[in-house]
Amino acid sequence: MALRDWNPFFPPRPPDSRAVTVALADLERLKSERPWLANACVSLGSILQAAFSDPVPEVIFEVEPDLLLNAWKSGVPAFRVGEKPPTLVADDIRARGRAVLETIRVENLHAKSLITAIRDGAIDLSVWAQDIVGDPSIALDARAETRGLNAALVRSALRLAMLPSLDFLSRRLAIPRAESSWTRGECPNCGSPPTMAESRGLEQRRRLRCGLCAADWEGERLRCPFCNETDHRKLSFVAVEGEQDRFRIALCDSCGGTLKVIATLGPISAPGLLVAELATTHLDQALSNLPDEGVLFTSA
Repeated sequence: MALRDWNPFFPPRPPDSRAVTVALADLERLKSERPWLANACVSLGSILQAAFSDPVPEVIFEVEPDLLLNAWKSGVPAFRVGEKPPTLVADDIRARGRAVLETIRVENLHAKSLITAIRDGAIDLSVWAQDIVGDPSIALDARAETRGLNAALVRSALRLAMLPSLDFLSRRLAIPRAESSWTRGECPNCGSPPTMAESRGLEQRRRLRCGLCAADWEGERLRCPFCNETDHRKLSFVAVEGEQDRFRIALCDSCGGTLKVIATLGPISAPGLLVAELATTHLDQALSNLPDEGVLFTSA
């Protein structure tokens, strides 16, 4: 029995219009709160609509359920189980990547050259995306730079092109994965380190989130997801004064790891993760300004 047999009917998922609508509303609020981010909010709004506008095709992932469950219990991420990683739909990746790049070609000096490289066949975003699914740690920057392309833009375009499909797959994989079957800090699906965490609900449960596939899994407040440090004397957080109940950065003295933590009532959607990343850019400045006035540095 393959993964799809948990639910035999997985048609292409319609656009997640509600999640995009909520994310766009959050961007409007962010513009009002921080006018200096207005241009970035407008740009991200256009990108979200480009990336999430079309139905999401099914990602083929042939793996036996028992094999997958045993792999999680052994600490092996889902995408590394079976004969091959999930197969993305090549045309979908190419179309979403191109749509995203077209929205920023005027404001981003590097977008035009990347669009040209894609159009001329110098690179195929779908091939690079498939490689990332198999191994998120591949040397993507070197590939881009040898072709004279901006590595940061290539990474961003690939991530945005892949996110709708991988989010769809992550939601499916969350159904059979019991909380107790994965206790590691890296993503249970793709193996990437978490890009942020949620302090969710009234109970403030720690939920780790993957920036590549939008996976959502349980974490511990007093455990570093990067090195598993649990000594409270080596764990702390940074926050801007007045925002400590909303945004903070968790710090680990043992490995130097940093993780942005956002207070939420419910799970953040895949488009919402991108908005949250923009909304917390000021925390990076707070971290670099320690111990300036207005920045809190507190034991975890």
